[in-house]
This record gives sequence, structure tokens and C-alpha cells, in this order.
Amino acid sequence: MKIFSTTLPYIFLILVINIFLQLFKIEGDYKRKIKHLCKGLINNTHCYISIICGICFSTFTVIGNLKIFDKYGWLGVIVSFIIWFVLYQQMFIALVQITDTIMVYNKYEYKDYIKWGIGTFIVLCVIDGIFLLVFYPGSMYYDTFVQMCQATGGSAYSNHHAWLHTLMMKFTYELGLLIFNNSNKAYATFIICNIMLISSAFSFMIMWLRKKGMKTIPLIIVYLMIVLSPINQMFSINGYKDVPFAAFVIYWVLLLSNILDDLNAEKNILIWKWCLFILLSFLVCYSRTNGYYMFLGMIPILVIALRKKIKSIITAIIFVLILGVIYKGPIFTYFEVKEPDIIESLSIPAQQIAAVYYYDGVVHKEQNALLEEIVDTSRLKEEYGSSPTCSDNIKNLVREKNSQQIIREKADIFLKLWVELFWENKRIYVKAYVNQTSGYWYHHVKSPFLWATYIEPNGMGIERDSKVPENIEKAFRQYLKVSEDFFDIFLSVGLYMYIFLFSMFIAWKKKNKYILLFIPFLGIWGTLLIATPVYADIRYAYAIYAVVPFLMSIAFMKRR
Repeated sequence: MKIFSTTLPYIFLILVINIFLQLFKIEGDYKRKIKHLCKGLINNTHCYISIICGICFSTFTVIGNLKIFDKYGWLGVIVSFIIWFVLYQQMFIALVQITDTIMVYNKYEYKDYIKWGIGTFIVLCVIDGIFLLVFYPGSMYYDTFVQMCQATGGSAYSNHHAWLHTLMMKFTYELGLLIFNNSNKAYATFIICNIMLISSAFSFMIMWLRKKGMKTIPLIIVYLMIVLSPINQMFSINGYKDVPFAAFVIYWVLLLSNILDDLNAEKNILIWKWCLFILLSFLVCYSRTNGYYMFLGMIPILVIALRKKIKSIITAIIFVLILGVIYKGPIFTYFEVKEPDIIESLSIPAQQIAAVYYYDGVVHKEQNALLEEIVDTSRLKEEYGSSPTCSDNIKNLVREKNSQQIIREKADIFLKLWVELFWENKRIYVKAYVNQTSGYWYHHVKSPFLWATYIEPNGMGIERDSKVPENIEKAFRQYLKVSEDFFDIFLSVGLYMYIFLFSMFIAWKKKNKYILLFIPFLGIWGTLLIATPVYADIRYAYAIYAVVPFLMSIAFMKRR
């Protein structure tokens, strides 16, 4: 079977590495080494975290490749699961050994961390600034264009794309217009602010690692992973809301780490830190929709982790929630900001129901009649078939019938219908879910829409006006093309999620106090698994991608 031929070499390699690392750690005679090795392997095999890790990743890998079931049935699924479980479990054990063996941190803090931070900020601004000159005044995709229309008064305000980010766009764009009286320069001003925002976030990450005692060579590796990333370079000039959101989340978790340090050192947490916590929490909640749900999920975890300052953390959280009520209440009303329609948050259920029609699943007459109230069911098969990995077609089909209010009024009925269809079409539901989300948890999925540098036709006077010679612009485009090819072959959003989860499992096993810093990004990932509109677009997971080098570094910290 192909399953064995493709996975057994990896398992053998991981086992060899694991055995080598076990022997490398042991001193003494040969018999003692063998005895210790066998004992270590047995203990590691029964480590519940390695078992959880193995189950988690082998489930992703098997479900992500449904062709195994189609070709080999349940036997193939079970055999594949067992093989991948052994591979991932042993890989986890090997990675724990590696992070324990390699000395990345000193026992003392470096005093030059501020220099590292300033240097990183300057270098990032220069590199991203060069990209801006090449693709001046920056990229403008459709979503950014929609927000620009609102920012310039061309359309009504909507929170479909975070209105807070639209306000940031409006302020920086109008500032640019005021200074330069030129649309291109005004849009470039907005992009420059984006560059400075994300560059400062990366700089604080580097400063944090250096202050914790990270040695120069490993810190340079982390630094280069950030500075030389073509994805970071592309995102710095694209105008998406995902960039400031990633920056705000990074600021937020670094502040949390500082508060944790104060608690462990039994220091008083200064009032300005709580004020900054409230401000950053608000920005995280409302610079992107899933930031709010992530924050809600973090509330009990924050209360438990910071229970020594229970009154302070509860007070801060209450302030954040009150600010949110004011922001989405009176302020939204005053500026006539419309909330997104309900179907926007129902991408996955909508796709699953449409898939039932596409695959000729079981739908009873009364069920079809109920669905007819909100969507033209005769078109579901065609629309889903043309886009099984993106929910836009189905959402637009619902919008055509203007049936959002019916969905709200009969929410319990439609929930019951969705569950009933699941019990009669389980395999179709699973397949539709895999089609819609697999890019965020399966490593063999390419990411779409990543390398575009175009400017959406806009009528605002914003157009491409490269500030470098044509041959240099072509060289940069070729660089991006090579990067895209490399990414498509070797990397993916799912693979970055594997790295993130491996790092989190290692920190968990080591009982690292900074395990708390992983949880917000785990929450962001969870929101994608519940309501992603596109199956693998890296911009939805950019906040996670941006911190992967940082979180990997935490995994190398010694046991606490």
C-alpha cells in the first residue's frame, strides 16, 4: 500500500533521531546507556502530552486526505492513522529532546535588548520601504478598496470589515491628503503607517527575546526569519486589516508576559499597565471580528492565570466590555455604522447544506421547503460546485433573496434543520467541512491570493506609479514568483499551524509559564475552524504566521 511506502521512511528517521538524542544525553557505560534508553522510550511513549500530540496531528493528516477512505475504506484510514500517530508522537519526543539539548538562552538578561529592538525596527522599515517604492503607492485588493470607499465617503459605513480599521485608514489617508494634496501620496501615507506599526511589533518581539537571555546566534536566526520573510514584506504594503490586527495581538501578549513576570516577582503591577491592557484589549477586539471572540474565550483563562490580582483583572475586563458596548452602541448609531449580515458568520453551515444538494444527499420535501424561504435551492448545486472552498457564492445566493431577517427570526428552526441534515448526510458534511477549512490544519494545501500586487480600479486617483526603474521592478516580481513557487512546494498555512501547535505542546510539557502566550493565537485559529469564509487564505491566519518564530523560541526555554 502507498500509505506504508510514503510514511515508513519518516517514522524510521524520527525513531533514529530520538534514539540518538537519548544516547547523546547519557553518560556512563554501555549497559547503563541501553537501560536508560529503554526506560526513556517507555516513559516517553506513555507521556499523555505526546499521545495527545500524536492523536491531534494524525487526525489532521488522515481527515485532510479523504482519498484514503475513498480508495482503501476504513481499513486504510485506521492503518494510516496508526502510522501517522507513531510518526508524530515520536517526532514530538524528538523535538522535546532537541529543545532540551540545544542551549538557546543564558541565565542572565542582556542589556543591549533596546539596541536590538531599534535596529530591527529600522531594518524592517527600510526593507518594507523599498517594497513600497517598487510597488508604489502599495497594493489595494478588493476588501481594501471597499474600506477605502467608506473612508473617503463614497459609501456608507459598515462593520463587515472592521470599522475601527476603516477609521485608521480614513485618518492616515486624510492626513496624507492634507500634507501632500495627492491621492497616491495619501494612500502611501496609510501604507507607511502600516509598515511602522507591524515593524514596531516585530521589534518588541526581538527585544523581549533578547531581554530573556536569548543568545546572539539563535536570535539572529529568529531575526532573519522575520526580516527576510517575503510574506511579511508583501503584507506590509497590502493595506489589509490583518496587519494592524496582528500587531495589536503581539503587543497584547507581550504585555501579558510582562504582567506575568511582575506577578511571579511579587511586584506591584503599575496602573499604566492595566490602562494599556484595556486599550490593547479594545484594539484586539475591534480591529478584526474574530479578535472579539478570541478575547471572550480568554476571559476565564486570564482570570485564572492572573488570580493573584483578581480584582484588577476583572475590573480591566469589565472596562473593556463597557467600552465595547459604547463603541458598538451609541457610537455605531451616531455614525450610522451597519453590522454585517448574519450569513457572513454562517459560512461553514451554509457550505455544508449546499454540499448536500451538490452530492445528491438526503433532503426531504419539508426541509427543502423551509430552505426555499431563504435561498433558491435549485441553484445550490451549481453555485457550490463552482466554489466548494469559498462560501462567497452561497452567501451571495442568500443575499439575493434578502432573507437575513427570516434566518434571525427562525434561528432555532434552521439550527434544528442543519442538525437533521447532518444525521442523514454525515459523510457529505465532513467532506464539505474539509473543503472549507483544510488549509488551516492540513499541510498539503496551497494558499490562494497571496502574491498579488495589483491596485483595484478605484476612481480615487490611486494607481500604480513605481519609483524604481522597470528592470528593478521586474527583478522584485521575479523574486516574488520564486518565493511563491517555493511556498507552494514546501510550505503552507497548515504547516505553519503544525509548527505553532508543536511549539505549544512542547511549552505545555515543560510547564513553561509563558504557555499563556500561545492561547490567544489558539483562539484565533479556533475561530477560523468555526467560521472561515475561505479554505486556506494566509491573511486570515497572518497573526499566527507572524508570531511563529517567536513562539518557537519560547519552546526552547528550559523547564520552569
